[in-house]
Amino acid sequence: MACLSPGPPISMFWPYVSDDRFPEPRFRLYGLIDGVACCVAGTDRDGVVRVISLRRAHAKEMKRYVS
Repeated sequence: MACLSPGPPISMFWPYVSDDRFPEPRFRLYGLIDGVACCVAGTDRDGVVRVISLRRAHAKEMKRYVS
């Protein structure tokens, strides 16, 4: 089980990027977790947000969507 460090680990900028490559509506969110640039891919299934993946974001993505 992963554990985040104490304190406010998640930065408060998470731009929403829709992703229409799939039959269900998906989105990507970009921001910092413990100072590390991250990308979260998710979907909304019957009113419940499901996380599909969480990974480190590439510098190019952060520059494109966050800057």
